[in-house]
Amino acid sequence: MPNYRKELCQTTDFLFEAMRVRDLRMFAEALNGKVYHYRDKSGLECDAVIHLRNGIYGFRNKARRRAIDK
Repeated sequence: MPNYRKELCQTTDFLFEAMRVRDLRMFAEALNGKVYHYRDKSGLECDAVIHLRNGIYGFRNKARRRAIDK
């Protein structure tokens, strides 16, 4: 059972991260902006780069990890 809970937490974390990016896209589009993902060859990553008329903003989008009971 512990393996199942770990996989379930990972799946729900992924879904919440995807929903946050979706929401950022909706807000950015309302302001005539775009949302991109950035990763370079050294592994530097930004989950949401928002490009608006007044600037560019980067967000790291990670769900809070919970301790899994053994």
